[in-house]
Amino acid sequence: MIISKSDVDKIEYSETRGGLTFGWQWGEFTMAKDFINIGSGYQSPVILSSKAPSFPFIKLDISPVKWFHYNFIHAWLNSDLIDSNSIRYTGVTSTYLDRSLSYSSRQKFYVSHSLSFEPFESWWLTFGESIIYSDQIEFIYFLPVFYRLADHYNSMGGGDTGDNAQIFFNTSYRWEEIKSKFYLSLYIDEFSPESIFSGGDNAQVYAVTLGGKFTNPFWSDSYLTIEYTAIKPYSYMNGDPAQTYFSSGYQLGHWIGSNSVQYYFLFEQYLARPLKIEAMFQLIKKGSKEDINDYYNRVTSTYPLLSGDVSTYSELGIKISYNPFHDLFFTIDYRNVFNSDGRFENEFSVKKGSSFSTTINYGF
Repeated sequence: MIISKSDVDKIEYSETRGGLTFGWQWGEFTMAKDFINIGSGYQSPVILSSKAPSFPFIKLDISPVKWFHYNFIHAWLNSDLIDSNSIRYTGVTSTYLDRSLSYSSRQKFYVSHSLSFEPFESWWLTFGESIIYSDQIEFIYFLPVFYRLADHYNSMGGGDTGDNAQIFFNTSYRWEEIKSKFYLSLYIDEFSPESIFSGGDNAQVYAVTLGGKFTNPFWSDSYLTIEYTAIKPYSYMNGDPAQTYFSSGYQLGHWIGSNSVQYYFLFEQYLARPLKIEAMFQLIKKGSKEDINDYYNRVTSTYPLLSGDVSTYSELGIKISYNPFHDLFFTIDYRNVFNSDGRFENEFSVKKGSSFSTTINYGF
């Protein structure tokens, strides 16, 4: 829970998390309002990331044998869209606080399921699909598999009445001999294999992360993380604003957004058990902002990565953290933005320069 006091008589709760879990020998059921991560990635998963504000959900995890795992999630998202049918005039005429109107937001939901297998020791494969839908609860999406069939059922009436469907894949392998981990995450928003081989007019929209974490790459008590992320144009987008891959105005996937690539490097060195130094470098490139009309008009058959004018952002960070005992952390953090041009400066208001911060955390 994050608490901020902005007035003498007012305390605001900007982020509250909590939940209840019921478990048994081969599974557990959770009701919570929290963050969810799906996919591998130390910077941010491309499938489902905790960078977006937390949201309420129910989750079922089943693992009848140690080499198989099933996961189901149904979540209630924040659409940030006013339901015009719910607008009511209250009669309040206060000019200090505007309470003249009362209204509700359009309902928006996320649902997914995944199957994970361990064909060989330390190697996991995960296959899953998800749906973003809106307006009302669709009980057909509580079926354990095949959401695309349910989506086709919902759109049988004709017109563009279907929901926003995705499929995803993740694999990770822990190489015990060198104490390192390798991983690949793939999020597919729209993909048409038949269109590739037939030369059809269909954009291939996906996001991918490839990375590894290496133990003692140069000397002892150190770690090196290297990640590459590429997100094709129009990823996480949809023609219906109630079915975009967003909640509370934040995308649910990787925070760099569509039409982007990121190179990320992190080196961690433990000088002693409670003292750690981290050195981070990242380079991000973004193409031009997409026009959703161009996508549905099929202006081009494919949309290359970094389409349009390319903007560049690069950053170096050094952090020293001290953990004298359990749950108490002191950190000193230095960041320097070497380059920030184009969209980073004009659209995201990121400036070049250095910053320095110190924090004290207890319990998180």
